[in-house]
Amino acid sequence: MLVVMRSHASEEEVRAVCQRIESLGLKAHPIPGTIRTAIGITGNKGAVDLGVLESLPGVVECIPVSKPYKLVSRDAKEEDSVLRKWRWWPGRARWKAKSKYLPLRSGW
Repeated sequence: MLVVMRSHASEEEVRAVCQRIESLGLKAHPIPGTIRTAIGITGNKGAVDLGVLESLPGVVECIPVSKPYKLVSRDAKEEDSVLRKWRWWPGRARWKAKSKYLPLRSGW
């Protein structure tokens, strides 16, 4: 994720955002620019709550960098995922994927 600070954000605002990121168990990487500062975030295993960071003073926006469905995208696995019927129940079917990258489970 990338946190974009407002132009000419103070050092205290940048430091406060970095401290908040690290309090979430993540690693903050400030990237100073000529107009504004961005802060890269690494170490997240899943989605990060954007509202927590966007509400901090000096933050303009938070940009997710990872794709939410990257394990089923062509970036992770180029060949097609083939689905087959696994078990029929009265009026409904369960499906099971042949690929470990596409674990479909029925919510029935």
